[in-house]
Amino acid sequence: MLLVAALLTGCATHRGSLTVGASTTVLVDFTPDQRRVLDETLRSIEALEATSLAIDSEDYRANTTFDRTFGFALDGDALLAWWSRRIARVRVDDAWTVAVYDGENTIAVTPEFFDLDLLERIYALIHEARHADGDGYRHDDCPPMPVSSRQPSVTLTGAPACDLRPDGAYTFQAALLYELYAYGLVDPVGARVAWLSTKRRIIAPSR
Repeated sequence: MLLVAALLTGCATHRGSLTVGASTTVLVDFTPDQRRVLDETLRSIEALEATSLAIDSEDYRANTTFDRTFGFALDGDALLAWWSRRIARVRVDDAWTVAVYDGENTIAVTPEFFDLDLLERIYALIHEARHADGDGYRHDDCPPMPVSSRQPSVTLTGAPACDLRPDGAYTFQAALLYELYAYGLVDPVGARVAWLSTKRRIIAPSR
């Protein structure tokens, strides 16, 4: 189970820690409300349970990649442990996007991170944790492509928002999103939309 311990300093922000099993994740410059949102997010990861499929089993077998990507079947405790082994500290800071891996097992999040919906917060944390592996699995510049079919004039062309390898952070993000959709977890409709969008950013052939 996830236990949360905080050391309040009496000012607007504080330093505390999230204890997950034997691992402790340090929190830096969190307000109490921000700590509550991160707590909710991690507890929601911990609560994930793949029980019965909400989609056709053939479609699932054709598209699932979670087991071979993460090395285990979807299970909240296992996924939270996977995250905790990679992330030792989360701090609230200015960053170029709402969540970014900042090296040394640290994720930096902006105040806007806490305004995201639960699904977005979950996959952002998992995505950034993959950047803690190996050489960081940095993103590559996107080839000519629109952000989505609904926004053909808004382009990702040249932005460092694609992966030219099959095992980067977007692959892990996509694998999780598909399981959430397939098992009807968190926000399955939103998960499917995000899965389709994420897959487009993986330029390398699928494994």
